[in-house]
Amino acid sequence: MKMHWIPEGTRDFVPAQYHIKQNVKDRIEKVFDAFGYDEISTPTLEYYQTYLTGFEQLKEEAMYKLIDLSGSILALRMDMTVPIARFVSNKYKNVKKPLRFRYCADVYKQKAHLGGKQNEVSDCGIELIGLSSEESDLEVIVCAMEVMRSLNKHFTLEIGEVNIFLKTCQKLALSKEEIETLADYIDRKSMLDLANYLETLKLPITYRTFFLKLPWLFGKGDILQEALEYCQDDEVKEILFGLKLLDQQLRSLGYEVSFDLGKIAHLNYYSGIIFEAFMEGSGTSVLSGGRYDHLLEKFGKPAYAIGFSVKLDYVFAVLEEVPLEKPWILYYPKAKTLEALRYAGELRKFHRVQLYPREVETLLLVKEGFV
Repeated sequence: MKMHWIPEGTRDFVPAQYHIKQNVKDRIEKVFDAFGYDEISTPTLEYYQTYLTGFEQLKEEAMYKLIDLSGSILALRMDMTVPIARFVSNKYKNVKKPLRFRYCADVYKQKAHLGGKQNEVSDCGIELIGLSSEESDLEVIVCAMEVMRSLNKHFTLEIGEVNIFLKTCQKLALSKEEIETLADYIDRKSMLDLANYLETLKLPITYRTFFLKLPWLFGKGDILQEALEYCQDDEVKEILFGLKLLDQQLRSLGYEVSFDLGKIAHLNYYSGIIFEAFMEGSGTSVLSGGRYDHLLEKFGKPAYAIGFSVKLDYVFAVLEEVPLEKPWILYYPKAKTLEALRYAGELRKFHRVQLYPREVETLLLVKEGFV
């Protein structure tokens, strides 16, 4: 028999699997709603130009592109932050801030062949527009922590700050290519490559030591004090003091996070704090986000912004199955079809009911349980 396959990086969900995914979505959206975020929706298709505007360096090979009848280049949305930046700039240009939006939508990004990651994933996330870092970073991190707690599985949330790396590079007047190379080695914690490359840059020994130490500056809040000992720049020191304050505030609210100061953002619109959450059993982050204060400016209306999203497909893959209520079965003879439909209508006020025509003399109800 001929098989009809689906594209690489996509998947079908049988009812039991989709039930788990929907259960995860419901838990997350309940948290978002409790924090006062309003749900919005944007098109699955965006103009290719929209992503060119949003990203400084667009990885075109990761996009699904097509051409419409007018000749315009379109793209399946590859994230939700850029479309929401467009959405806010168009529809809320003159609306008083802050704005709080939430969404749940499929996003599409082509990953490496046989890399094990999905090309189509469901993103559930929030965006908080119009409040500065001091006004909103803590609130958004707390929301992320509550989302992870709602999933009832052990997790770790890691926080970084892109300017710890970028401000230091700017202080040294490094070129764009040099910054990108350093970022790659630090993010991958490729220590030998990093050490060899730093030798070629002829940096002062204090800065070389800082960059070599950066990939290892991860752990609980006390790592921030250690980072201060290697820091050579006053602006970077202020960032570290800000992270120490954030850690103290979170601890006072009953939340414990980790810090990874070598965390380098993969999306180049991030401008401040970045964070990821990892669940036990997951080989990749299930939640990611950060601050992007310069993105909306590219669409014509400057505004502070921060947000995050949860990859539903990565979460449900490591959760235990949720009991699925099987429907009640109502068997009926064809001569009593109308009677069966009336009876099923009453039952459906409280239960799921399926009708089955059978060679029986009267209505026969079979009550199912959970599987």
